[in-house]
Amino acid sequence: MKKVLVCKEKDERETRVALVPDDVKKLTSLGFEIKVVSGAGVKSGFSDEAYTKAGAAIIAKEEDGYDSEIIVRIMKPESIEGIKAGTLHLSYMDPFNNKELLNNFASSGIFTSL
Repeated sequence: MKKVLVCKEKDERETRVALVPDDVKKLTSLGFEIKVVSGAGVKSGFSDEAYTKAGAAIIAKEEDGYDSEIIVRIMKPESIEGIKAGTLHLSYMDPFNNKELLNNFASSGIFTSL
């Protein structure tokens, strides 16, 4: 079973969330295990309870989900510290302005989208 972590965005202006409860419900029906950082969907109108009802586990902090094979968020991470090699990280990335971050992903064996 693949584990997926849904991160809470760190930028206070960001109102989007990477997965909504309907997505969670579909993915869990396919055998995925979903962990959602508490409060991740609040600014998008989705409570922790909605994610729980959809089949997700709510976790207190992002680092508690770093055992996941897939990590999803909207904006790029501030750091990759604690993310294990072989993880697929999906978020917006800026390859022209974030070369150091991308090099860190590559040298740590973490896959990412561009």
